[in-house]
Amino acid sequence: MSNSLELKNWSNIKVYDLTIPIGIQTPPWPTYEPLQVKYFK
Repeated sequence: MSNSLELKNWSNIKVYDLTIPIGIQTPPWPTYEPLQVKYFK
C-alpha cells in the first residue's frame, strides 16, 4: 500500500470508549467467569 492511501484511511477510523466504571465490587476483569467450586463424581 502506498503512504498516501494509508493516510487517507485514518479519517475513517472510529474510536469507541470501552471503559468500565471501577468500584469496590468490580471484578479484576469483568469478563471472567465468577469463581465456583465444581466437582465430578
